[in-house]
Amino acid sequence: MSNSSENHLPTNVAGSARPSAEQYIGVFAKAAEVAPALIIVFRKSNLGIVYCNGAARQALDPESHADLATMEMPDFMGVSSVSMLKGEILLHAGLMGKWKGSCVLRDIWGSEFSVAASCTAHAADDPNAEAVFCLQAIKVMNAGAADISTTSDHELLHALLETLPDSIYFKDLHSRFIRVNQALVNKNGLDSPVDLIGLTDFDRFTIDHAQQAYDDEQQIIRTGEPLIDREEKETWPDGHITWVSSTKVALRNAGGHIIGTFGISRDITKRKLADENLRKLSRIIEQAPLSIVITDLTGAIEYVNPTFCQVTGYSMEEVLGANARVLKSGETPIEVYHDMWQTITRGQVWHGELSNKQKNGVVYVESIVIAPVVDEGGRATHYVALKEDITERKQGEMERGALLIQLQLAQKLESIGRLAAGVAHEINTPTQFITDNTHFLTESFGKLARVLQQAAVLRDAAAQQPPLSAQVAALAAAEEQAELAYLLTEIPTALSQSLEGLGRVARIVQSLKEFSHPQNAQRNPTDLNHVISTAITVSRHEWKYVAEVVTDFSAHLPPVPCVVDEFNQVILNLLINAAHAIDSAQKARPGSSGQGTITVRTRLDGEWALVEVEDSGTGIPDAILSRIFEPFFTTKEIGKGTGQGLAIVHTVIVKNHQGTVNVTTEVGRGTTFHLRLPLNISSNPTPP
Repeated sequence: MSNSSENHLPTNVAGSARPSAEQYIGVFAKAAEVAPALIIVFRKSNLGIVYCNGAARQALDPESHADLATMEMPDFMGVSSVSMLKGEILLHAGLMGKWKGSCVLRDIWGSEFSVAASCTAHAADDPNAEAVFCLQAIKVMNAGAADISTTSDHELLHALLETLPDSIYFKDLHSRFIRVNQALVNKNGLDSPVDLIGLTDFDRFTIDHAQQAYDDEQQIIRTGEPLIDREEKETWPDGHITWVSSTKVALRNAGGHIIGTFGISRDITKRKLADENLRKLSRIIEQAPLSIVITDLTGAIEYVNPTFCQVTGYSMEEVLGANARVLKSGETPIEVYHDMWQTITRGQVWHGELSNKQKNGVVYVESIVIAPVVDEGGRATHYVALKEDITERKQGEMERGALLIQLQLAQKLESIGRLAAGVAHEINTPTQFITDNTHFLTESFGKLARVLQQAAVLRDAAAQQPPLSAQVAALAAAEEQAELAYLLTEIPTALSQSLEGLGRVARIVQSLKEFSHPQNAQRNPTDLNHVISTAITVSRHEWKYVAEVVTDFSAHLPPVPCVVDEFNQVILNLLINAAHAIDSAQKARPGSSGQGTITVRTRLDGEWALVEVEDSGTGIPDAILSRIFEPFFTTKEIGKGTGQGLAIVHTVIVKNHQGTVNVTTEVGRGTTFHLRLPLNISSNPTPP
């Protein structure tokens, strides 16, 4: 005998085709899963467990330790009921289709409990499928309790309605409530199911949801087609919104006629809010102007947002699974990475800047915040990094800083220039009359020397006259005492040296006046040899104790278009740097004697003027050679360098004069800076 569910499906009076059982599968599966009765389905052939509902799993395996699908029905029969299973229950159900009575079940720990049960046999519709038994049982709490076998279907349905947490409702053909469960009553804030009877969704919700629900239910009534797992937005009169997942089917009478609808709605508001928040968060992350990177605890990349791809040039597929160090440029000190890892592995947030490298090799600077992501137990599972490309901002800051330093240097130079001009003016006048007087003394001494020479002739003649012998002797003694012969030789030499020194003072004064005199900010044809000589003279105090300056100027160098003040600053910076490099080299070689050498050359090089400043200093290590023109980069001790000298050289020659700056260097041997300036500012020649 078969108790297949299909045999109990109603038909309508007109004899039309019965609705498919699949239309009810979702509803009855949900009902069975949450039913208070234990439902166990097992095979007829080997008694292996096929299905246990929630109540059965809770009763037989409360702590979910076992895999029930690998067990058999006798494993869950009490000791006194094992023989009863095969000798009575299965025999009776197999022959009569159904057995009802009391038995004892046990859980996986061996604890037994009494149940009122029924067992039904179900033949398979498919010849290839197995027949099964279905055991339905309710625990008997004590011996005096009523026998569950006498419980009516109405009572079981009532228990089902009252215990399910989902909203269950029956409606008539006009979508009016005719039966609801307690969960729906509670959701509406009412006291009794009676309060909802006769009402419609129009009495509960705003028109938007109520109309849609009504249209759906009328469609079911017209077609008999169920509505499965439809997500519905419920807008309540006070404006708050809830969401439900609803399954609705046609409600038929015994004759198969549709008399209304039956529905189950599960509240999914929290899930919808969580999903919406997740979608918002996803949109925020996807559209964020910052690069967002999520890695595992080893630094392997698990997620990057589109901004990361835009900034780095890598696609998501290229970096997923790769380590974050794929971006390392080699320009960030290793100590920064050590500090970063120590911070985040302690569970703290790290803030800092890193110089990273794009896919095409371009280096850029990022401001980065990296934080651990922890689970409910407080254990770090991932790291998330928020990164902002600040390359342009850093360049702007460096350029502003460079301009500020250049302005300060220019102001300082201007102040020194004004002072130098004043000093030069004050020195120039006394120097001039001292020079004039020295020339006068030189000329006068020449005349006196000639007189003294004639006096010597007269003295020699008088020595032949005996009466004058005493006077001649006195004169000779006076000449010897005065060292007249020595004076006649040395006084002209002293006067000549004085004039040479005064000439040097005059040249220094003239150089100060030229150096301090403001020049036109535009490029004008300039004698570079003369400008360089002036800068050498002015900077003498910087190099005279450590080096000798050697010049090798080309006599064929034509006037070169340049801004004299700026070019003066360039030569001064290079001379001072050269002097410092030589000083450092001498300190590194204790006991070394002699001065270093600074050589300044000028040459004509095609359409370019070439200026070279060579020193015999320490040289520049390869590790920092690429950074020497960066603003604020310096290897000098604090107070001795601003990191702006070579930055200004590069700015003036390359940016302001469209020239080039190249460096050749050898550690321990020295460095040469090669400056090229175009001779023709109307064209843009290609440097050799």
